[in-house]
Amino acid sequence: MDSLDDLAFGSEGESPWGVSSQPATPETYQPSPEHRSNEDNLSERSEEPEELSSAMESEAVCADCEENPPDWYCTQCGELCNTCDSDRKPHQRQSTKHKRTLLSDGHKVVSGALYSKLSEDARKELHQNDHDTLWFSIGGRPGSLEFEEFPRFSLILAEHHKQFALTAPSFPRLVSFTGDTGVGKSAIIRLLLEHVWDDAARHKARVRGMAIATPIVGQRGYSVPTSADVHLYRDAMLDDTEAERPLLYVDCEGFDGGSQSPTAHIYSPSSAPKVSRLTEGLAEINRWAKMGFSYLQSGFKRPLAFDGQRRHAVKTLFPKLLYNSSDVVVNVMLSEAARQMEVKLENFLGWAEESHAAATSRISLPHLIIVLNQSDDDSEWDPAKTTQDILDQQKNILTQNDSVKALVARFRKSGIQISSLQDLLLTSYSSVQFIRLPRGESSPRLIGQLQKLHMMICEASEEAQREKGDRKMRLSAPDMDEFFRLAFDHYSNHVGEPFDFLGKIMTLHPPSDKLAAGLSMLMIKTFKVLNAQDESSKIDVRFCNILAPLVCSTVVLDAARAFNTLPGSLVDIFSGEGNQSDGNAWNTAQNSYKARIGEAFDEFAYITLPCQFVQPETNAQCVNKGWAHLCHQDSQGVRIGLGSHESELLDKIIASWENKLVDALSSLDQKVDEVITTTESEHSPKSRLDAAWLFHREAMEDLYRSVPGLEMLDLVTCAWCFRNAPSEQLACGHGICSACLAVVGERDSSVDHRLMVVHSCGLHHPPHTFEPPAEFLDLPDHVGRRILSLDGGGVRSFVGIEILAAIEKELGGEIPVRRFFDLIGGTSSGGLLAMGLGMGSWGLEEAATRLNDLLVNGFIKHSDWTVVHLWEWWQTNSVYSTEAFDEAVKAAYGDLGNQRMVTSRQAHGSSETSTRVFVTATIGKNELATIIANYMPSRRRWEQYSSILYEHEAASEAGRDFTVREAARATCATPTYFAPLHRQDVEYWDGGVSLNNPAPITVSERQLIWPTKEKTNTDLLLSVGNGWTPGAASRKSWWERDEISDLHKHLCENMNSGDKWDKSLGVSGMQPKWYTRLNPEVSKALPAQDDMEALRNGSIKRIASNYLREASTKSRISDVCRVLIATSFYFESTQQPRQNEDGHFIIQGEILCRFPNGSDTVKGLGRAIRKLRNPRIELISPKLDRWSIDDDAISLMESHGSYRLPVEVEAPGSTMEINFALNDDSWKAESISACPVSLERLFERT
Repeated sequence: MDSLDDLAFGSEGESPWGVSSQPATPETYQPSPEHRSNEDNLSERSEEPEELSSAMESEAVCADCEENPPDWYCTQCGELCNTCDSDRKPHQRQSTKHKRTLLSDGHKVVSGALYSKLSEDARKELHQNDHDTLWFSIGGRPGSLEFEEFPRFSLILAEHHKQFALTAPSFPRLVSFTGDTGVGKSAIIRLLLEHVWDDAARHKARVRGMAIATPIVGQRGYSVPTSADVHLYRDAMLDDTEAERPLLYVDCEGFDGGSQSPTAHIYSPSSAPKVSRLTEGLAEINRWAKMGFSYLQSGFKRPLAFDGQRRHAVKTLFPKLLYNSSDVVVNVMLSEAARQMEVKLENFLGWAEESHAAATSRISLPHLIIVLNQSDDDSEWDPAKTTQDILDQQKNILTQNDSVKALVARFRKSGIQISSLQDLLLTSYSSVQFIRLPRGESSPRLIGQLQKLHMMICEASEEAQREKGDRKMRLSAPDMDEFFRLAFDHYSNHVGEPFDFLGKIMTLHPPSDKLAAGLSMLMIKTFKVLNAQDESSKIDVRFCNILAPLVCSTVVLDAARAFNTLPGSLVDIFSGEGNQSDGNAWNTAQNSYKARIGEAFDEFAYITLPCQFVQPETNAQCVNKGWAHLCHQDSQGVRIGLGSHESELLDKIIASWENKLVDALSSLDQKVDEVITTTESEHSPKSRLDAAWLFHREAMEDLYRSVPGLEMLDLVTCAWCFRNAPSEQLACGHGICSACLAVVGERDSSVDHRLMVVHSCGLHHPPHTFEPPAEFLDLPDHVGRRILSLDGGGVRSFVGIEILAAIEKELGGEIPVRRFFDLIGGTSSGGLLAMGLGMGSWGLEEAATRLNDLLVNGFIKHSDWTVVHLWEWWQTNSVYSTEAFDEAVKAAYGDLGNQRMVTSRQAHGSSETSTRVFVTATIGKNELATIIANYMPSRRRWEQYSSILYEHEAASEAGRDFTVREAARATCATPTYFAPLHRQDVEYWDGGVSLNNPAPITVSERQLIWPTKEKTNTDLLLSVGNGWTPGAASRKSWWERDEISDLHKHLCENMNSGDKWDKSLGVSGMQPKWYTRLNPEVSKALPAQDDMEALRNGSIKRIASNYLREASTKSRISDVCRVLIATSFYFESTQQPRQNEDGHFIIQGEILCRFPNGSDTVKGLGRAIRKLRNPRIELISPKLDRWSIDDDAISLMESHGSYRLPVEVEAPGSTMEINFALNDDSWKAESISACPVSLERLFERT
């Protein structure tokens, strides 16, 4: 059999649609980011099975001697070796009839692909590994079919980004190969992927050790289908200039359905591969990372709402998926089938028409390329001429084929003019081209035609991308992955219903509910100010003119941040439906911006606008708002009539509002494009985002200029974007999220390129200027955080102060220990200390003095037993005066005590004053833990990383008014000592009742405040206790009420139990190395919380001194200090890792200090490091390397407060971990912040 037959057998199965009805199990198809077998690793062929290698090496021989490998190709003689070629007489005389070509490496690749003779075991291994390329499939039995999806698309894109070191999102091009069984699809895909016409590209791939996944070519003369379902491959040899647009090939089952099980099913793996192979690479892919282990257990299967046989389901479902998602469809047919071209064209039209009706608001139509395989040598090889010839030959199909005639009549009835076959085809495809491929023995011509086919595919897919770009609907890889999920979900459940492209895309990043709430409040406050200032009847016009542009700019900014590319025009995006540019944008989609803006507008109207009904007889006007309008009532509450809310003003606003929104959206669309064009920027996500921010900032500042007196100080959402939770607070009272801070602030590169400086806030008229400017240090997300947890204990808290003082002294005594922590959480007296250190900037000596005075003056018993005091004592058994304690708190905290907790972090200059602090309290007698914090809760409060359930007071409006004094009262309301804090009908007790050691909450809060996709560990959790006694128990006094006794008992248990540390953290007794607990164990009974005598006679200090003298304590404190110093440094990549000629990865970056340049903290850190012996940064893995922290570097830290160390590392493999550490001659190496880190993570960061 000649090589043509091998090319013909290069298909995936006897039946493109029909395979075994046996379901695909989780063990059957296992995804992996890299594979071997058919993934011909061009640099490591020796690792293939011996039989496979030998078979590949002996694939083609000379046509004469049948021994030597061929070196020449002759159009008359075939492939010959050098000896046999020179022996031929026509070749000796250079006969023109014998056209000879020296075979290149590409010819050998063709021969290897078409002539390989593999053993049964080698072919079995190929099929088992080819399951890694499976994208989606249909399995199960009739009546219970299942659609199964695999993470192939996501993994293949992760590989692509790694190969090209991409920093911007890529925009994949999808090319689907379809056709009947046995027509050569798999062989054509393989040869295209191998770039058989480009020896240089293959050499480059070989040197780099690139793994090229290719389909399995069917066995010669074997009639059973080879593979099944839908597989996905990547053109890994694209030029670097095309890296942003990866080219993906889809190998789909054929159209003609068969009943035999394909070879792929016969060879499916029977046992589950290792978990590491399954999960490799899943961490980089958001959707699959979340469901990875669920996938391992059962596979990601969707029940398929289809009652028929599998082959019918495949024939119905696969065309709809591929037609509506592909840029190019390549249909392969045998040349001899061209005699039935009329039937084939009828099938193309029918398939396209059915698939076209399966989607609405589609982005574009696919381009169609029809490949005529195994064409005769005398065929026309010019694709353009071939296309024109076939269209001319088949032109009568319009008038002679009944099915086509009916289709043409339907189009003409709809007003679509069809005058030629090309017109008809272009109703379903963006373009139609034909190309011929020769028989397999004509390898030089085959290579040339494959190169032409590759060029046609690239040009058509590029054109498809341009069409999508023009319509602003080009999807990036992450959005495409989510888009496929939506398509799979839809067609699995509603195969007979059309899929709404734009509507579904908008569900990927639906507008936040907070957006509606924020804009509603803005509308309400704006209208109230305008109404108070404007007595004219034109308030409706002013309201719409001012707010409509701002609402629209908010939508543009939100969409630009949510999507890598905007999926359509702004009007389309706003409505959530396609084809809305004509202004008819008011059919609201459920997840659209229009729906959210509608909610905001309705809330504004119903809350703000009074009814305008006037009682004719009395001239009394109704004052009820639409939100609560049961009848007409006047200002005295007298009912003056029945009926619904009436407002002519509302009608006017609505009429103007919708028109203004459409006009503003259309204008913004044009302005954004103009800005990008005039600034000569590329239409990249960043350029569009920059333009969106430019217009949004302008609209925001116009609002405050136009409405003097407007104030929006709501801290729930960012005052600029109305969506994100604020990460910082400005001194003027506005909360701002990190995304908006990055554009409102300016980088102060003269001092520290990481420093964001905000000179003024434009949300005032005139703008509010900050003196000094507000500074925020912008650390990378991957930097680990250090958190401090402080137990409660009353007078015993001085034990904790002594422990912190010992740590501060070990660190050199120059840097306040609080500076080393990003979050401080405290309970009871630990909470008082936390607020003093983190919010009051107390030093430890000052903290000891203030806390001593507070306790001395706060533990004052009732002196005046009034009826009120007696009733309070009877209800709470409290023996101490809450008034005295409140006065003591007021004296300790001064002006800070009157501030609201959530506004106490407002930036007033230095970036070093922004420590986040919370104190714990217990709500009611149900002992529900809550925290009162100086920061707003994360928008993801439902995600708690702790076994302890707790509330965040600032999540409610009432809780946001907590003052520092009230927080102190709440966290210290110790049962039997003090009465609870009663606030807004809520009873707050000491936080120690629910959790005296707040460490578990600090861990949860750290992950909520600084969420990262890397799941970076905390650098250090230091939990400081105040002593505990084994077996300690509390006793009930005769005068204690039962419920109060229970609270007191639980408090004592929490304070005195050492094992609460392990249990509450939920670490099963295994403390992670970054958790450290310092808590003295005392054999004798500990002093009571109110034992002031123990404070005066030195008992408390002796407990601390004895503990600090222990060798084990000194060692642990030394360990803590070593971690604090080491994690004060971190590594930041300056560019993505790149591969050198040896295939090793080169990592370039710099070691930086986490404190701002020029700060006293860096200077003090330099003096601490000078005391070390031979300090250095070491690379622990992949191989030992050292960078000395020499005298010059230390002097620069001491004098200028600056440290920067450029580093370059060579890693031999992509799975290596990079681990930088701080070391010296007197201690063991300690990893710097967020180390070790995998190479994959470094790819993501840059």
